[in-house]
Amino acid sequence: MSERVQQAGWNACVVVNDERGVMGLLRADQLAGDPMQSVEHAMRPGPSTFRPNVAITEMADYMAKHTLESSPVTTSDGRLVGLLVRTDAERAALELKPPDATAADERSSVMADAQPHYREPGWFTRNVFNRAVRALTSAGISVLGSRVLEVRGRRSGQPQRIPVNLLTLDGGSYLVSARGEGHWVRNVRAADGQLDLLVGRRREHWQARELSGDDKVPVLRAYLRRWKSEVGVFFEGVGPDSSDEEIRGIAHKHPAFALTRRPDQ
Repeated sequence: MSERVQQAGWNACVVVNDERGVMGLLRADQLAGDPMQSVEHAMRPGPSTFRPNVAITEMADYMAKHTLESSPVTTSDGRLVGLLVRTDAERAALELKPPDATAADERSSVMADAQPHYREPGWFTRNVFNRAVRALTSAGISVLGSRVLEVRGRRSGQPQRIPVNLLTLDGGSYLVSARGEGHWVRNVRAADGQLDLLVGRRREHWQARELSGDDKVPVLRAYLRRWKSEVGVFFEGVGPDSSDEEIRGIAHKHPAFALTRRPDQ
């Protein structure tokens, strides 16, 4: 596989099943590993994907923000359409903007990256509410779908725990960060989406795939319908009955992840 990719001049390749469903992504550093290792063990499972109808400017911004050199493009049911390379996305996005708008957007992008959207929890939330929910969930009592998320810290390398709300929608499982780019979001990204959810003594292994574009709209709507009384203050007046356009307007401030089960370890 490594030889084929190098001969083609690629820096990554997409791993698919017989139905062209995306299973994972092999990047250059993974291809340079043990040559006897199987593709399944070397690949990064559950990569971030985009739909063909997502604006190229949005794709370029997302890839730059999350340092993605390439990303699969799929249909809504996960079938591979193609692989978008970040340099191609940035080149296409620049061609769509007039020179003066490009300079303004670059300044705006630098400021946005320096100050990602995040609402820091207050003393009561940190020291009373979160601890109470975590204690109940750890004891096996789920409060309105609560779970304890455990993920490897991106700096310490040690397991970090925080209570989260697990959303179930149309048979799928999702996590949403109401407060924005919090530590657990950045830890999940750094851990390539691998996380555990705990209730009492039950531990479930999950693979997270970050959503983008229109894929976030129904998830955020369902999240607000379930927990608006708890988190509505963070969504700037947008609620479950808001239009798709209104939800789309604040979606970039609230990371959302689709979860798939990983085998028990």
